[in-house]
Amino acid sequence: MRQAAHALIYTARGKADVLWKHGGREDRFRVDAGTVRFCPADDDYHTLIGRRCEPGHRFYMLLIPRGHLVQLADTEGVAAVPDLRHSVSAHDAVLTACMRTLSNVHQHLDEASLERRESAALSLILRLLSKNGWKGPDWQNDHSVFPRRTLDGLVEYLDDHLQIAPSLQEMCVRVGMSPSHFGRKLRQSTGLSLHRFINYRRIRKSLRILTGEATALKCIGAALGFSSHSHFTRTFTELTGMAPVKYRKQFKRRGPRSHSCSAPQRLRPASERPQHRPT
Repeated sequence: MRQAAHALIYTARGKADVLWKHGGREDRFRVDAGTVRFCPADDDYHTLIGRRCEPGHRFYMLLIPRGHLVQLADTEGVAAVPDLRHSVSAHDAVLTACMRTLSNVHQHLDEASLERRESAALSLILRLLSKNGWKGPDWQNDHSVFPRRTLDGLVEYLDDHLQIAPSLQEMCVRVGMSPSHFGRKLRQSTGLSLHRFINYRRIRKSLRILTGEATALKCIGAALGFSSHSHFTRTFTELTGMAPVKYRKQFKRRGPRSHSCSAPQRLRPASERPQHRPT
């Protein structure tokens, strides 16, 4: 394999003796489960040979194009550096946790898994950058909220795409932020992660449907993007305090304003309530 991209190899299960040929050299080493090996791109040809692998041995390889690192560094406000040069410990806790997450969720397409994957991928790359001396801005101390106009625009976009909800990356592109910065700012503004905020908007819309139309409950849930009727019922009950069938029966004649979805207050302490919340 021509090493044109940076490579991360994560051993998920079992041990193995490995022969790694590169640059006219041969490296022999033993890998244990839960370890990560980082190989910076060098445009040389590499050969990885597993020898004496334990039964059930499994590893994952992640390739990171050089251009992706440069683009991310620019997005995060990191001063551009030509390339990664330094390796990292095989037992680096951050890289191991990120690779474990990516290997566990790579086959799942639900919103929660996609959000975890985006977060893990970003943390992984920023860890590599930091180990190579790249310093980015400290977003951890950014406690500001979205401007009202920006938040209203995000809400309007979400409400128009509830059946197939936008990904975290799509939402980030709309405001020009990295996933970690966007997620932190959204939570500061609404008190909820993107996944939970999308469900909050779905339930708000279901309130209007339940009080104004004779649509079957299973059809309402499907139209709003819930994976199943039970998922819709469970989320509705969690956010409103009653099952949708009971809500329809009790409030149909009173109109949607007689009972509201109060997710932000119900799902977190009052001391953490946002400075403003879209209606």
